[in-house]
Amino acid sequence: MAASATTQSVSQTIVSHLIKQSKDLSRIRNEFDSVKRRMCEEDSSLNNLPNEKALDKIVNLETVMDFEWLNRLIMEALRIQSPTRITSNMAA
Repeated sequence: MAASATTQSVSQTIVSHLIKQSKDLSRIRNEFDSVKRRMCEEDSSLNNLPNEKALDKIVNLETVMDFEWLNRLIMEALRIQSPTRITSNMAA
């Protein structure tokens, strides 16, 4: 239950941000296109795939860290929608 709630809130935060900030959406799309171009050079069968199918083949455990801007966005969303309470031993 907890993991699905975190995924839901972080996904909502990311989608909301991308709706408001189209330049960030463009950066993520450009990042995907760049990784796709690199992978198409290695495997020409990826060239003619539609983006949805290319996404399934291109984004995996080996390539996910190549998406620097997307990773930054996810980390910022996790910071804003923290999966745990923020506590401190210091008195306010």
